[in-house]
Amino acid sequence: MIVGTAVLSSCASQFDATGPTAVSEAAATGSADPAAEEAAAEDLAGALLPESAFGPDATVHQLPAEWVGPWSGWWAGGESWGDPHGWAGHRGWGDHRGWGGHHWWTDADGTDEDATEDDGTGEDGTVAEPSVEPAACADALAALPTLEDEEMPAVAAQVAASDQVRIFQVVSEGPAVEGLELPVDQLVEACADATVDAPWGMEVGFGVSALDVPDRGDSAAGLAVTMTHPAGTVSMLVGVVTDGPRAVMLSQTGTDDAALDQAAFATLLTQAADAAGLG
Repeated sequence: MIVGTAVLSSCASQFDATGPTAVSEAAATGSADPAAEEAAAEDLAGALLPESAFGPDATVHQLPAEWVGPWSGWWAGGESWGDPHGWAGHRGWGDHRGWGGHHWWTDADGTDEDATEDDGTGEDGTVAEPSVEPAACADALAALPTLEDEEMPAVAAQVAASDQVRIFQVVSEGPAVEGLELPVDQLVEACADATVDAPWGMEVGFGVSALDVPDRGDSAAGLAVTMTHPAGTVSMLVGVVTDGPRAVMLSQTGTDDAALDQAAFATLLTQAADAAGLG
């Protein structure tokens, strides 16, 4: 949850494509030069980690432009990891409608008691807004940066997938990125022990703690997030490094039985920052 809101992009992927692909968002209005946009996108794609950095068991997937929303989060407006239906447009991990193969907010077959799918919308078709407790945590999340479409930076993004872990990387560049910082202290203080009442009638507990990250760029910060829901526990690591108008975000998410190695993640974030030229 905090990944998408706090940093540069929400998470989604297209599993029938391989290799990192740049996704460009105009930093200005329709007057932007398409050739300049393409050049910027190619430059950012070259700043992504090589596929080999993610290990022999990972497959790197393309992120289509329409699935990369650099400043959105799954809890804001019901957008689940950048796409209304979750990872890869399939409502969750591994195209099986949820964590571990099922809708984790409803019954095992993805339906409610009346055998209808619950998409988190009300009778009028609008998405129900989740509530966050304590209020200080809700305020801290609401204070995270948001941008209008015309302010979006150029973005290159990729997802590395294995059976139990997803690693999501974004390299972004534009005036809106300059000065971006992940407010670790505020989030840890306000959201160390919090709950979210999700639109589907499910309560999710989550906790946030600080993560040691490398000293790179103008600013470097990291968070470790644990989410607990009826189907189990999800762990997440997030790191953000910024330097001038360029930033790199790296996040790692694991299934219930996946142990995330914080030291290895910090090393990968260091490599990502170096590859993006954020010394």
